[in-house]
Amino acid sequence: MGEFAEMILDGIFCESCGCFISANPKGQTLKCEDCFEEELIEAVENDIWPDGLTFSVWQEIKQKYSEPNVRE
Repeated sequence: MGEFAEMILDGIFCESCGCFISANPKGQTLKCEDCFEEELIEAVENDIWPDGLTFSVWQEIKQKYSEPNVRE
């Protein structure tokens, strides 16, 4: 495995886009804020509750990223 791949696995670079996250690695793969937000938007669009989120947090995220229902 290459050095860059190891740094992604350590959490220094984003696992999705490869951008720099932190000089102090967490020891696990991480996503940058932009990639994490894209993942949340996709979850809301597909109505899939991501692992690790409480129900109240999931409801707040759904409300924030859902398109408003407009009556015509």
